[in-house]
Amino acid sequence: MLSRLSFLRNASRPIVNRRFAHQEVQKPPGSVKDDGPKDFRPPWVYMLSRFGSYAVIPVVAVYAVFLYDWGDHEHVFMPPRRWLARTKQQIWTLSPEEEKMLNAEIVEQRVHRLPPGTVWDLSAPPPIPRKTSSSSES
Repeated sequence: MLSRLSFLRNASRPIVNRRFAHQEVQKPPGSVKDDGPKDFRPPWVYMLSRFGSYAVIPVVAVYAVFLYDWGDHEHVFMPPRRWLARTKQQIWTLSPEEEKMLNAEIVEQRVHRLPPGTVWDLSAPPPIPRKTSSSSES
């Protein structure tokens, strides 16, 4: 019942929108009201600044974690670096089936390049071709 009486007592007061009232109250009397000089920078400067902060901060973080030289000792970024090394090795290493397929293609290419009657060890690496100079030596 008490809350009902307080509501009735306050009902005669005008309702004041206090959402923007604090801006006027905080200014000293006689001060200029936001009619000062406008910002001379175009809006794209602010967009570029915001984009720059969103782009630069992650790049610096990735650089610090994966590329920066923190020394030879164990540090906090070693687990992510080991994960990256394992992932790169998995990506760039051939599976046994891929190695067999690739070796079969290399052997086939070697056999087609050999002159007839030549015996060649196919497990050896291919010979390094000699460079012949096209200019005549005198």
